[in-house]
Amino acid sequence: MALPYNGTMPRRPEEVYELVRGRRAAESAKHMPDSRIDFSDIPESTDAELKRAVRVGRPRTGDAKQLIAIRISPRLLAQLRRLAAKQSNPTKP
Repeated sequence: MALPYNGTMPRRPEEVYELVRGRRAAESAKHMPDSRIDFSDIPESTDAELKRAVRVGRPRTGDAKQLIAIRISPRLLAQLRRLAAKQSNPTKP
């Protein structure tokens, strides 16, 4: 098993052990398909629990914004930022 090299060699046996143990932990945490997960020890949710449940995450709206990427010149970007600042609607720098 090759150990990661970060420019310095481990000096003590404990350091070597920590490197090896960390590598083994990462290897054992590989993806497991949902079909192999055992849910038998988790009790089913009651109707009362399901009524109290709330959706977590972004709210659903009919106005979902679209993420786009464009390339513009630095001069044009500076002009747009100045214009937004004048309208008191600053963009992220």
